Amino acid sequence: MLRPFIVFVFVAFSTTLSAQAYKDSIKAQFLRYTNLLIEKDFAKSTEYINPGFFKLIPKPQLVAVIEKTYNNPALDFSIENPVVVSVGDSKIINRDNFVKMQYSNFLKMHFKSSDGRVQDTAATKAALTRQFGQNNVSYDAATDTYKIFVVKDVIANSTDKQNWTFVIVEEKQKPILEKFIPKELL
Repeated sequence: MLRPFIVFVFVAFSTTLSAQAYKDSIKAQFLRYTNLLIEKDFAKSTEYINPGFFKLIPKPQLVAVIEKTYNNPALDFSIENPVVVSVGDSKIINRDNFVKMQYSNFLKMHFKSSDGRVQDTAATKAALTRQFGQNNVSYDAATDTYKIFVVKDVIANSTDKQNWTFVIVEEKQKPILEKFIPKELL
């Protein structure tokens, strides 16, 4: 009678450890990905992007878009304090493992004027508030910087539960994402 109980406890414990192991791996790899973006190592960061994305946009083109975004002369911005908020359970769809997760970070943005005009900070803050939410946007007049708290959904994908790739889910990009992410995950 004791033996079946011991086997049950062992199986339950092993399953819990296995689930936690892949979730820890996802967290670590996603934070590596975001840190590569923070460090502006864009080419290396693409190793963590879902390969289905590159069937639609070639990797060199995506790297160029990311570089242009980060090196925009009209805007200084930085990503700070990326945190994985939650990691869901793995679902196997068409032999691939998919995991829904959420992360948060802060964006700091400083808009530069090329023509010397003073920016309408109230209008800019209102626009950012509409996009990110009332309590998620603040403005520091001393540094002329907006600080934005962002929470995003992410889909992690792996064929072996060890090497994970990611795609950030943006509402306006869902029609594109549906081409390589199962619709039930979006």
